[in-house]
Amino acid sequence: MNPRLYPLLLIALARLGLPLACTAHPLDLWSPRCTNFLGVLGFQSAAYGNGTFVAAGGAASIAYSSNGAPWTRISPTNKTLLSVAFGGGKFVAVGDSGLILTSSNGINWDDHSTSNSIYLRKIAYGNSRFVAMGYTISPALDYTVVSTDAVTWTTNYLASNKTGGAMTFGNGLFVYPVGIGTNLLSADGLNWTPSLTGLTNDIYMIGSGVNSLVIFDIHNRTYGSADGTNWALLGTNSLLRPEGLAYGNGYWLAVGRDVKAQYSTDLVKWTSVTNNGTMAYGITFGNGTFVTVNTTIYQSAPIITLQALAGLPGAFNLSGPTGVTYQIQAADTLNDTNWQTIDSFTPVTSPALWIDPDTSAPQKFYRALLP
Repeated sequence: MNPRLYPLLLIALARLGLPLACTAHPLDLWSPRCTNFLGVLGFQSAAYGNGTFVAAGGAASIAYSSNGAPWTRISPTNKTLLSVAFGGGKFVAVGDSGLILTSSNGINWDDHSTSNSIYLRKIAYGNSRFVAMGYTISPALDYTVVSTDAVTWTTNYLASNKTGGAMTFGNGLFVYPVGIGTNLLSADGLNWTPSLTGLTNDIYMIGSGVNSLVIFDIHNRTYGSADGTNWALLGTNSLLRPEGLAYGNGYWLAVGRDVKAQYSTDLVKWTSVTNNGTMAYGITFGNGTFVTVNTTIYQSAPIITLQALAGLPGAFNLSGPTGVTYQIQAADTLNDTNWQTIDSFTPVTSPALWIDPDTSAPQKFYRALLP
């Protein structure tokens, strides 16, 4: 990441614990990280884990990056890849003809493919297992393939439907929309229970994050649920053909193939980002930034929050990229132009606790900067 692109992002009021935004929003600051690698079809999916971003998709392509820029492309297969997930210390990428690739670092991949007749469209990790959803063409049947070690996989008949491959994991459940008004729910990816949702329109995309399952329907409505059964209408968005959803540091970011990405803090009000390059098929969040993938990979500015802890004057949780040095500055008033650097702080976890040793001032404002 180029630190010069990322100015001050947040100020926090120490004694009251009220965060105050003060400059351009980080989700309006995006940088192109790599282009189409000279003819590779667009990446379909992205994941983050073990300090590495991985993008998969297109014509047998995987790309990896330690910080979102730059990226290295490899071709560990000659089949089409469509989805990648991280969990249990491993990446798993799936695609056509039962393709299953696994890696611990995003660089070296092993082939653990299953039945050649199943076209795997989506993979998710939860409850200490990977669950991939796919279908056969003739007959048109849906299946899941399940593994607790990413090596040995169990194939399980799911439905006679041949859907588009929507599936997610959240709040202890794998959720698979099987038709209008009905989801299948499972804790293990093998045993599924039908659940009526009360929704009356087709579902375009389903995702999850921070204790919530989220559905986007074909009429741009956004629904939320804690259990996959009881759904509440939250708001509307203007995404056309939404493809992916990710959550990080207090923000939801949704992408679609026909319009720019949109972000929200509450799933009710959505704001379009200002960069057209964020039209994408896949998205992930890692180490303080979002990454969208398509024919070009884009990365957002770091999302930095400095949250005052109630009842602990001068104590804050700083969320943002780890392994970089922040300048912690303070001033007596919010409009003060003479901010003083009072500490340099390099977090190794996010969020990380930072405490001001001097809390004698009756009022004090703080801000964190990446110089």
